[in-house]
Amino acid sequence: MAQIKVSDIRIEKTPAELFNLPDKIVTKQSAKGKDYEAHVIEKMKVVISGEMTEITSQDGKVFYAYEVYDPKSKFNFKVKAPNKIDSEFGVSVGLVGLVGGIAGNFVWFKADKIVEIKTA
Repeated sequence: MAQIKVSDIRIEKTPAELFNLPDKIVTKQSAKGKDYEAHVIEKMKVVISGEMTEITSQDGKVFYAYEVYDPKSKFNFKVKAPNKIDSEFGVSVGLVGLVGGIAGNFVWFKADKIVEIKTA
């Protein structure tokens, strides 16, 4: 499995550039109430590749960080979402409203929600 080494990247990359998926620019609001523009991938299918951890922000909000893998780009990453799902290693899930990217040596991804993908 190929991994992007953050120390090797010197430029900013949007989620669309990293995952070769279409995005759109959307105005979002930060936790501090400031408006900002972000590149958003509306829907993306990934696979659970590790553990989910619970994170409590300074203002008391609870988020969940999921270790996921994108088979198309071969990129393994963590994504934060406000909702909790109980999925096991190797299960396909969907990320809705994915924002984030790579800026210098900082990597971050956040989704509006994570959803289980039902298989027939």
